[in-house]
Amino acid sequence: MTAADFERTRDALLADGLDLRRERNDLRDTRMAFFRAGPTIVELVGAPRGRDPPLGLVAVVPSVDDPHPALAPHLGAPRDAVQPGRRIATLRPSAGIGTAVAFMSPRAGGR
Repeated sequence: MTAADFERTRDALLADGLDLRRERNDLRDTRMAFFRAGPTIVELVGAPRGRDPPLGLVAVVPSVDDPHPALAPHLGAPRDAVQPGRRIATLRPSAGIGTAVAFMSPRAGGR
């Protein structure tokens, strides 16, 4: 999820009981926070000033290095994710989907 008001959104997620696992701002000057909500990871990204926050979806899949043949031409090169031990690949605009979509491998140990 992306938020124009990072602090307010982070504080609201904390107040709702989500477990803040990590916060960083060293990746391309972008503020990020990672929350655990049961088996789900909620990633909060601060939107650049003056821009509407885009919405996106990250799906955890068994492997981003061996995509389905129909998906492969629309998938960017897999790379290491921000989360240690995980890999991520983003869907290109050629897929015809307006929402940002990324596929991420599970963390070692399945979580």
